[in-house]
Amino acid sequence: MTDEPTINVGRYQVLDKTGGGTSGDVYRCYDPILKRNVAVKVPLVTLDSAELKNVVGKFYHEAEIAAQFQHANIVTVHDVGGSMPKDNGQAESHGVHYLVMELASGINLKDYLQSQGKLPVEETLKIIFECCKALDYIHYRGVIHRDIKPANIMYEPQTGAVKLTDFSISDYLDHPSEKQIGTLPYSSPEHFLPDKQITPQTDIFALGSVMYQMLTGSYPFHGENIDEVASHIVSSHPTPVRALRDDVPIQVEFILLKAMSKSQRDRFQNAVEFTDAVSLALKTIGVVQNRQVDQHRKNTQIDEYLMLRHNSWFSEFSPDQIDELVRSGRVLS
Repeated sequence: MTDEPTINVGRYQVLDKTGGGTSGDVYRCYDPILKRNVAVKVPLVTLDSAELKNVVGKFYHEAEIAAQFQHANIVTVHDVGGSMPKDNGQAESHGVHYLVMELASGINLKDYLQSQGKLPVEETLKIIFECCKALDYIHYRGVIHRDIKPANIMYEPQTGAVKLTDFSISDYLDHPSEKQIGTLPYSSPEHFLPDKQITPQTDIFALGSVMYQMLTGSYPFHGENIDEVASHIVSSHPTPVRALRDDVPIQVEFILLKAMSKSQRDRFQNAVEFTDAVSLALKTIGVVQNRQVDQHRKNTQIDEYLMLRHNSWFSEFSPDQIDELVRSGRVLS
């Protein structure tokens, strides 16, 4: 018998397929130069020239934005490669286009929810807390994600690690943004209101919608078609969480109501406010599920992170610097 030939994407040796979507597949690959495993996203071979050009453009857009991020709650982008489609829309080859990312442990939250259904309140709050830190960081760096959803959140249940991914339609805060809808069930009212702008509160609304799904096992808004769902997002309120499960504290219901307020003015004004509310709920409930970190220490880390984010003495520190400071050791004796 002879060994099967090695399949490469650029310099990266394909080990196995880990996932895929409507426009691309993701493979676990080995980087023989840096000697590490990575995740490599490539376009589907079935895409026509126009579709391929759009997908590859998103690869480069995501690389431009995400490569500047270095944060424990964000998947790191390492590389992007291949030839861009030519101006006439013709691409040279599907196989040469790729986006290389950190190989995050765990599974995406969409798959986790499909296997688990509703999540415990404490686990939900812990995941949302970590997502809030990621949003705090990217908003601080002047970026709106614009496609917050379970499929774009990596989660490792054993350690509680949470990482935000997929910045393919993200945009800068200081750039006028088209109202491109990321994923309908998590879209905000301002996507459908011509006089409203996409802002960081748009990401907050989407994360609130994810939180609702984690607690109830269903989308907050339903409809037979896009227009009907959009109408409900703009003008209707979802079924109260406490009407669907009685173990959700009213404090958590209030967090959801604020995160998913129709008016941007009534929502959490930034991710730090959202983080504050979730932190208080975690402490009130009295449980932070993390099997590898002492509960008291984890509560202390939450307190310290928020204390430093609000302290004027640390106003020159970025969110990731504060997070690293807190993770490295006790701030207070």
